[in-house]
Amino acid sequence: GSGAIGIEALSRGADTAVFVEQAAECQKVITENLTHTKLMERARLIKSDVLTGLAQLSAEQETFDIIFMDPPYNNELERQVLEYLKDSTVADKNTLIIVEADLQTDFSYVESLGYRQLRSKEYKTNKHVFLERA
Repeated sequence: GSGAIGIEALSRGADTAVFVEQAAECQKVITENLTHTKLMERARLIKSDVLTGLAQLSAEQETFDIIFMDPPYNNELERQVLEYLKDSTVADKNTLIIVEADLQTDFSYVESLGYRQLRSKEYKTNKHVFLERA
């Protein structure tokens, strides 16, 4: 939505950050926030749905150290992304994948996809699940 996590990563020393956002209003907010923080030159915004964006990054042979996803809750989009990433060059065995989800979102399937859950941090209304390839 706002790009806050990626902007925080850039402000703390990440070389680059790629944002994938489908919603035009959120694209505008991310662009404004990157411009305001003077971090635009180290960022890239892919204006598409996440699976199209991942396919584009795969075609470019991009591999990331950290992937953070905050999909709309209760649509199982995180599962679709994890299924895509398991066979993609976008994530490798050294990539940390962090998924923000509703507290009730079930991640019991991740081992069957080849991931290991490192930990889960719960908050009042959501959680962050930390994964890596097994």
